[in-house]
Amino acid sequence: MTHPFDPQWKFVQAHYFQRPLKPRVVTLLVVHSMEAPDKPSTAENVAAWFASPKSPEASAHACVDCDSVVTCVMPGDIAWACGATNWESYSLEIAGYAKWLRADWLAATNAPMLKLAAEHLLKAAAYFGIPAQILSEAEVAECLRDGCIRQGHMTGQLSGNPGGVTTHVMVNAAWKNWKLHGLPQPGPKVDLSHSDPGPEFPLDALVGMQPALMDTEPPPSPRA
Repeated sequence: MTHPFDPQWKFVQAHYFQRPLKPRVVTLLVVHSMEAPDKPSTAENVAAWFASPKSPEASAHACVDCDSVVTCVMPGDIAWACGATNWESYSLEIAGYAKWLRADWLAATNAPMLKLAAEHLLKAAAYFGIPAQILSEAEVAECLRDGCIRQGHMTGQLSGNPGGVTTHVMVNAAWKNWKLHGLPQPGPKVDLSHSDPGPEFPLDALVGMQPALMDTEPPPSPRA
């Protein structure tokens, strides 16, 4: 298989994922931490773990370490990465730990990984027609509510929020405050315990990076 917007990297199909019954509208680019060191083999090892039927039922769209991106789930498919948010999200796993301080993430040794992650996120944003902007909890909740409406889980008017970049912990915060945000109550099997990529992850630095534009135009957005 050839990845539609980042074909230069290896694709390793995750075992656990879902093909949607209808084309999905992705509005959330969700950053996760692998809870693994930023080494040249980390993305490959996590992708291989996702590919194994013996692994826990989990996956992500892509994994990034200091020297590579490994894509694992096609962007039109649903990765099993953040529970009730999977349908409207594109999930990116990056090497590192939720316990890291901001200074740890921004250490020179992690700069290549953050650059690769930023490049991939910008390509994903262009592909899905999502602004490369950081969302507040309330804005994340708007995207979640829109996803519930599109899937028929609730009725209402779409917010018009085009989406943006967020983290697993922020998505979980929105679900935990479901009453405040007018969301359906998460089911008992929805895991809201994840706190990655941690409170000091420099999402502003990641989104603020401006890698060189791609040499070729990205494929047409699914919304086109």
